[in-house]
Amino acid sequence: EEYYSAELVDESDVIRQLSDPQSMLARAHVAAMNRAKDAEILNSFFRDARAGETVLTKTIAYNAANTIAADIDQPATPSGLSPFKLVKQKGGFMRRHVDVNSEMPLIAINTKAWEDMYAQMQFTNSDYNRGGGPLQGAPTQMSYGGVNMIGIEHEDFPHSTNVTWDLPCWVKSGIVLGTWTDMVVEVQRISTKVSSWEVKVRSRFAATRVDEARVAMQKI
Repeated sequence: EEYYSAELVDESDVIRQLSDPQSMLARAHVAAMNRAKDAEILNSFFRDARAGETVLTKTIAYNAANTIAADIDQPATPSGLSPFKLVKQKGGFMRRHVDVNSEMPLIAINTKAWEDMYAQMQFTNSDYNRGGGPLQGAPTQMSYGGVNMIGIEHEDFPHSTNVTWDLPCWVKSGIVLGTWTDMVVEVQRISTKVSSWEVKVRSRFAATRVDEARVAMQKI
């Protein structure tokens, strides 16, 4: 997939900054491209993955058997993210023969999941977490039971309904980001305009699952 971000600029005081690749305007477009990369990775977790000798040979759907139900610890009631669900996530990888000692399981969490965890006594109480527990500093990237939680808020964060969210769980060897064109930042004058310059960032990349056993879904 090809992505680009571009903007025309007329203000002379901004134009003088454009020759600097570290200018705030250029950096803003680079940040936009990085968000597009995040969205491509997030969307690749659960959509059909292409397989075979060519990209059109066949597709493989996400294995729904790897999903941890939203009500697994409270039947018929979506219970949010909990230490119990993280244990089930790690146990699922272990049952599928994933070496969780060499590859730490990961989960992308949104703000709701972060709030869910900090409402759990098993997570915040120092009796369960020696050394003060995770309350100290309340980080958005944290670990529990050998599972790393990575905080992210994105408009394309995958979710099923307004009631439950689908959080991707994985180990690094389960998904890949392929880059065909590195990120290129261009600043150029538009010859057809009197005083307009263009700052453009472009790249070409895609992501996909490469091992169904190493990708899971946590419903909350």
